[in-house]
Amino acid sequence: MRIRLLKLATLVIAGAMWAKGYAQAKQEPQGPEELAAQHVPATAEEPLAKEFSLERAARSLDASALAWQKQSRPWVSVGCSQCHANLMYLIARPLLAEIVPPPPDVRAQYESLAELGGGMSYATAATVVGVPLAFHDRQTTGKLHPQTRKMLDLMLSRQRPDGGWTNIGGGPNPVINDYEETLLAALGVAHAPEDYAQTAAAQTALAGIRKYIKGRPAKNAYEQGMLLWAGRHVEGLMTDAERDRAVADLLALQRADGGWALERLTLGNDEKDSDGYGTGFVLFVARQAGVKADDTRLQKGIAWLKSNQRASGRWFTRSPGGSKQNLHSNAGTAFAVLALHACGEVSQASGKQGEDWPQFRGPDGQGQAAARGLPITWSETENVVWKVTIPGLGWSSPVVRDEQLWLTTAIDEGRSLRALCIERATGKLLHDVEVFPNNTPGRLYPLNSHASPTPIVDGDRVYVHFGGYGTACLASDGKIIWKTKLDHSLGYGPSSTPVLFDDLLIVPCHGTDVRYTAALDKNTGELRWKQPHEGRSSDSTPLVIDTPSGQQLISNLAERVVAYDPRTGKELWSVQQDNYANVPRPVFGHGLVIVCGGYMSPGLHAIRPDGRGDVSKTHVAWSLNKAVPQNPSPLLVGDELYLVSDKGIGSCLDARSGKLHWSERLGGEYYASPLYADGRIYFLNDSGETTVIAPGVSFKKLASNKLEGRSLASPAVSGKAIYFRTDHHLYRIEEK
Repeated sequence: MRIRLLKLATLVIAGAMWAKGYAQAKQEPQGPEELAAQHVPATAEEPLAKEFSLERAARSLDASALAWQKQSRPWVSVGCSQCHANLMYLIARPLLAEIVPPPPDVRAQYESLAELGGGMSYATAATVVGVPLAFHDRQTTGKLHPQTRKMLDLMLSRQRPDGGWTNIGGGPNPVINDYEETLLAALGVAHAPEDYAQTAAAQTALAGIRKYIKGRPAKNAYEQGMLLWAGRHVEGLMTDAERDRAVADLLALQRADGGWALERLTLGNDEKDSDGYGTGFVLFVARQAGVKADDTRLQKGIAWLKSNQRASGRWFTRSPGGSKQNLHSNAGTAFAVLALHACGEVSQASGKQGEDWPQFRGPDGQGQAAARGLPITWSETENVVWKVTIPGLGWSSPVVRDEQLWLTTAIDEGRSLRALCIERATGKLLHDVEVFPNNTPGRLYPLNSHASPTPIVDGDRVYVHFGGYGTACLASDGKIIWKTKLDHSLGYGPSSTPVLFDDLLIVPCHGTDVRYTAALDKNTGELRWKQPHEGRSSDSTPLVIDTPSGQQLISNLAERVVAYDPRTGKELWSVQQDNYANVPRPVFGHGLVIVCGGYMSPGLHAIRPDGRGDVSKTHVAWSLNKAVPQNPSPLLVGDELYLVSDKGIGSCLDARSGKLHWSERLGGEYYASPLYADGRIYFLNDSGETTVIAPGVSFKKLASNKLEGRSLASPAVSGKAIYFRTDHHLYRIEEK
């Protein structure tokens, strides 16, 4: 009885200490000494948090990282940071920056460690400094810091002849070895900004890594997971069959409570409880391998993370090999954050989900919004928060970032090309920027405008494009940062919208004279790569997709669908198609790229994106040539694909097979792309009428709503509002 009382008293006192530490953490501002002082040792006895909190997770990461870097010996701070936090801290912590701004001290210490450079006599030092700096550069500035480049160069110089790296050794620790170090090096090279991976030294190193991995198979589930992570970013590390087998092996180790245990992944120990490292790691690498976030197994894992956070904000992990400090809890917490972010939980918790609409067709470029509480009915007198006049003419869709809404317009019949910034709350015009004055407009298709491509908002930058008339980057205060012109003749006016990818602004240039895709440095406007293509003109906006073998830029071109490597412009695969002037943006889901359009003979193709070269005869899963849209993009919701033809025929098909579920005449003509939000689908026709339906395999109309004016621009969603642009006005529609 006395022992039980002592244990209870210990838990009560410990709980009070953790609660006190969290209460102190809520006081701001705090310096590094104060944050480090809040670090408490990781023990299995630490009580669970009363509620899940990413804010607490951020502060726990800060406290642990700052406490660790106070070690007096630089060797300890560098050599042990793999399992102790700071390597994973720099990779994961930027994901929580909007919830709690991170202190700069850990990054600053890493830069100071990089000053030692060649003075670090062992290969591990260069890896554990250069790799996290590379990740951090990509997520924060998008630029390769000189110290990062210095350490990556040093890291590459220490690659062994067999293609691997020598780790200093973790004793009984199964997480730290040559295999992990080699894959970390691969990840660092792949994530370094400014095309570092394309340098001759990096290409030689990656070739060596492929050789090493081929000759040294993964020895346990943890190493399989590391290979999945690296294989997602470096081509040629594993085959599709090896990837599928590794995913199956990892998911099979899920415990009954929904979590995973690190010792089970590394040592095969089935006796250990689920922990933060094992669970976060498996969830994260599974998402990297292409497993969907709504997979039942992943959702069980997320539920485990949300219910097993400790009072300090960490996720506890008992260190393999018997270390009593349990320092793997720090990296385990970082992996938990990576997993939560990969499964969409960070955006939900930060309150940002559903708020921003940064590009054409929304956050994922496929017409879906996470918003809730949207109106189902409206009119000129119902649920109109504001209605403002837009000067000139433009069919670009509005985009939203925080309290700003941006769109483009053409004044004086296209002689003045402008970017407009509207205050989201009031509709007040904040900025009217003449981006390209004294423009000489060319021919224009009657249904087009000189300002049809949609802007892109990214942080405090706004990218606007007017086809061959010019492309520009603006600051959120309206200042022009840079502008350039990618020469190509516009036979029918500007149409295709660019797409952002990492530090690149990728611009389709489908002229009547020349046709190519160009990638510009988003910070300077300088040309990074240019890929010409044959065939007639096209008007589609490309889409970047994630596949198990890497990211692809899907371009719906005239006479061909082409997938490029978005980093280099290298063509990966293509499919022949018998049409041109393709407008709809592709969608992607269920392992299929779905493209459609074409003015003379519109068609639709569902394509598996895992081929190479011309895959016209091998990778087209199914096709369609009836009631196919020429202008509106398709919409993928769950297992169903929704289409609306230009003549107003709406249809629902099975996305995997193309089987028709229903086909209904919606009325009117359609040019805007459909939208899915708040459990409903919105179809906007050219006369300002929106048909609202319930998604499903049977047709169910919910409402029909009319606004004044002509509508060819696709709507945008932010918060609880839908924004509609007509030929003369912009509306904010919201429940009042």
